[in-house]
Amino acid sequence: MEKLKLTTDTYDNVMNMLQSPDKENVVLGLICIEEADIESDLVYLLLIKKLSNVSNTLWAEHAPKKIAFLKNLNIAVDTVITYKQILSILCERKVSNNNLQFFFTKFANYLKQTMLADYDDCIESIDITLNFKLHESKIS
Repeated sequence: MEKLKLTTDTYDNVMNMLQSPDKENVVLGLICIEEADIESDLVYLLLIKKLSNVSNTLWAEHAPKKIAFLKNLNIAVDTVITYKQILSILCERKVSNNNLQFFFTKFANYLKQTMLADYDDCIESIDITLNFKLHESKIS
């Protein structure tokens, strides 16, 4: 079977499945993740695990290879992965600039939502854009 390639579009589709109230959609989303290429799709896997709110039981049942992979990265799969952990792993693995930008875009969205939720009585809107530049020694 050919491995599924996660992209920004397929990430959104899988996240929609995982956030569905229909358990069959959640299971289908986990099966898609289980079939995804781990190395090229690492940023998507880490963010999906963080943001999906899918139970650890369902992850273990329908995406056991991905759970084993996360455990090999020293991630406690029964706890929430932090953005700091995700960024550390992505930098350590020297993922592509596109994957880093995807991470920073999702992190900026989190910051925006948090700020608006916490300060909606004083902040009407907020725009956050995170850009990065790698150290020359870190470019592979």
